[in-house]
Amino acid sequence: MEDRKAILVLALGNEYLRDDGVGIFAGRVLQEKFGERVDVIEAPESGLGLLDHIVPYKRVLMLDAIQQGGVPGAIKVFSVDQLPAVESPSPHYIGVPMAIEIARRLGLDLPDELLILAMEVEDPFAITEGLTELVARALPDYIEQASTILEGWLTLPSAR
Repeated sequence: MEDRKAILVLALGNEYLRDDGVGIFAGRVLQEKFGERVDVIEAPESGLGLLDHIVPYKRVLMLDAIQQGGVPGAIKVFSVDQLPAVESPSPHYIGVPMAIEIARRLGLDLPDELLILAMEVEDPFAITEGLTELVARALPDYIEQASTILEGWLTLPSAR
């Protein structure tokens, strides 16, 4: 598909659920930093709803919070194929890996590159604004890692 847009930052989370908002907060800074050169979309939804956002793009960087038992503030980069499948607590919810698999089976034109930049968080459930201390301290590094990925993509001929 030749009319695909170049680069999307998909900032996932909910800013009112403590650390779950880390992707949203980072996305807002990246919007200021990269302006018109990349699209930034804040998305509180998950699963199949994300496909509407990612399909029109060549490259997608998802920003999200994770809880895998690591140190809060630790940053990890995953390709979509490296994400572990997660058992759904309900047939009404699916995660990113399952959504991508469904998109592939349906023959949707997925991005050429899809990375997830995830930060290990302490508390993604408390209904309160603001990040926990360790996550807040790691936010500048998180934004810097995202910036490095985006700057690399912007140098590619297909980013124009």
